[in-house]
Parts: sequence; structure tokens; C-alpha cells
Amino acid sequence: FKERSLREKERRAKLPEHELRALEQHEQDVELRETIWKDVQRTHPGFHFFADARCEVMERILFIYAMLNPGIQYVQGMNEVLAPIMFVFGNPPAERSATSCRIDFDRFDFEANYEADAFFCFCNLMGDMRDVYMQGMDSDSGGIKGKGELLMSQLREIDPDVWKHLIALKIDPQFFALRWITTLLSRELMLPDTVRLWDTLFSDPSRFGVLLTSCTAMITLQREELLAGDFSVCIQTLQKYPPTDLESILQRARAIRAGAWRAEPAS
Repeated sequence: FKERSLREKERRAKLPEHELRALEQHEQDVELRETIWKDVQRTHPGFHFFADARCEVMERILFIYAMLNPGIQYVQGMNEVLAPIMFVFGNPPAERSATSCRIDFDRFDFEANYEADAFFCFCNLMGDMRDVYMQGMDSDSGGIKGKGELLMSQLREIDPDVWKHLIALKIDPQFFALRWITTLLSRELMLPDTVRLWDTLFSDPSRFGVLLTSCTAMITLQREELLAGDFSVCIQTLQKYPPTDLESILQRARAIRAGAWRAEPAS
């Protein structure tokens, strides 16, 4: 092994500078594709839709996005953002009415177009989300730490008792909100529920405002468990959010946004 390593160093030392840069770039690309492939294969495991062929499409989309956006490249969690988009564009609508959409679904080949459509929509969505993936923006209001602080600030107003309890336990929002926010809650919900939630998010001009309110609603829906729990119980509840009816989350979020819901003081 040492001899091979030494020979490789000698070979590289003899290469022209432009060939050496090309070789190093190739090696970085191979390593990036391996990282993406590992994450893609862990996306919704057991879900038949994400078979190997779909995984290959996801890998291509994420790799090309990384190449086109060297300031961000690929960050773990982007695969979870891409998955619902793939799911929607990979499943043609059940109703094919020419009056409800300008696309002639009888002539539109979903299988031939969904990869390009998914890539286009993913890039547009990442245009809105890029700040939460950029380490240099962490402390900015648009960065992940800033979003976590906004979430806790909203929780303090809506449910002071839960907020105080989490602060007393030294539970940083990064412990759970990082995944909630960077994946738009796609890791916490079943895929059909994620699609339903995203319909709500994307139909509102304040997408991240709705997202943070939905996160606050999720915390308040577990307030009894959280208030009775210690550090480990609270972390377990928030990091592995219990199965919850999506409509109850949306109803609570709408009530919070309308100023119609505030937690009663704990007895």
C-alpha cells in the first residue's frame, strides 16, 4: 500500500498543472456522487416509487444542482426536499380534463418529462431555501440559526410554559428544528401528508412564515408530553415526532396565525 501511494504521488508530481487540477476535480466529483447516492438510497426506504431507477434520477438532479451551485453544492437533506417533487411529477393526475389545465394530458408524456420538470422545480425551490443550507448565513435571519430563533420566539408568545421548559432543559432549536426547516417537514410526515402540507406552504406568499407556524403548532400539540418530560423525553418527542393527523396541525397553525389560539397556563 505504501509503495502504491508513493508511486501515485510521483505520478501526480509529473503531471502538468492543468491535468492535475482536472484529476483532482474528477476525484472530488466521484466522492460527491458517492455521498449523494448513499443519501438517495436512504430516501423513503421501502417505498416502491423510489426504486433504483428513480434513485438514479435523483442522483443526477442533485449532482447537476451541486455542479451549477458551487457556493452550496450538495448538503444532506436536499434529497428529502427533492423526493416529494419527484413523487408528484412521477405520478400523473387521476383526472385528465382539458378544461381544468392547459396541458393536453393525453399527449403529455409524464415519464419522458418528469425528470426535467422535477429539476426545474427543485432549483426554484432551492432558490428560496438556499440561505438555510449556507453555513455562512447561519446567524442571519434567513439562515438556519435565525429561523430557529424565530421559531422559539413564536413559541414564547404562543405557549410560554413549553418555551420556558425547553429553555430550562437547554434544548436548543438546532437539536430538532434544523431537520424540520431544511427538509420542510418532509422527514416528519408521511409522503402524501408532505405533499398536502406543501400545497399549503406554496400557496401562501409567506412560505417560511407558514412553515414556522406549522412547526410551532406541532410543538404545542405535544405540550402535555413535553411539559411532563425531562431532557431525553423532550428530545425524543421532537426528533422523532409522533404520528399526528396533518389536519390537526394545519388547523392549529391557522388558528395561531389568526391569533385565535394561545396555550392556557399550565396548572
